[in-house]
Amino acid sequence: MIGPVIDAMSVQHDGFDVAAVDINLRGRSAFPIADELMRVGKPFIFTTGYGAENIPDRFQHVRRWEIPYDLEEFTADVAELCRSQLHPLLAV
Repeated sequence: MIGPVIDAMSVQHDGFDVAAVDINLRGRSAFPIADELMRVGKPFIFTTGYGAENIPDRFQHVRRWEIPYDLEEFTADVAELCRSQLHPLLAV
């Protein structure tokens, strides 16, 4: 792993509540980042220009926003994911 993938992997896990992960980071797969987020139990959403068939089966449960997406709807989805982490009983 080099470049943006190493940069993303070095982020402190307690420094954020949820993540939005583009599956292609300057030509590098972000799946190792998604694997690490799953390992530490940090929720995330994929943003991508790729279709669902390009997402490995282990990530089929992850919300996916296909580019181009409506920024307001995406923001609302991220906010809902944040709320579900802060108040699991209130999650939809």
